Amino acid sequence: KYYLVLKGASVMLDAVVECLVKRQNTIGTYIARFFMISFDAILLALSLFVFIYLPAFVVVVFVFIGLGWLVTWLVLKYTSVEYEYSYFDEELTIDKIYNKSKRKRVGRFTMARLEFIVPSDSPRLQGKQKENALVMDYSAKDPELKDYTFYLIEEGKKPVLLTITPNEELMEMIGKKYSRKMVD
Repeated sequence: KYYLVLKGASVMLDAVVECLVKRQNTIGTYIARFFMISFDAILLALSLFVFIYLPAFVVVVFVFIGLGWLVTWLVLKYTSVEYEYSYFDEELTIDKIYNKSKRKRVGRFTMARLEFIVPSDSPRLQGKQKENALVMDYSAKDPELKDYTFYLIEEGKKPVLLTITPNEELMEMIGKKYSRKMVD
């Protein structure tokens, strides 16, 4: 805990808590990667055939091979995803990190709008809240890790069901301030 003393009064400063989780690959991810690598292998075999039997079309085939490799590189790059959760001053910020290099901010959520926090497998989420809400899933999709869902309501907007996979330190920090909003 950090304290700032101002003319005899002490004020507690919020600490920053960050959490980084790697998203598990899905079946769709593996299928896309397999398809693109297979497609590149077929283009390479086709280029050998064209090079031997139709040398006039070599340039066209090499353009297709280049495009195929570019698309494969993009698929491989954007299917490796990590999420970084940062909590500071009643605000949860979520960044999506592609291939450990490109960072994109996907959301900033004010915890003052928090209605409740539940584990993602809670029966409380089966009701009306799920039907009307905007569902945002930034979880690791790892069955061994525990996911939590935050139900946030902002005036004039649809309610948000935010699912993340926080570590113990992050949940402890949020739990200190919002212990009454945590439901089992």
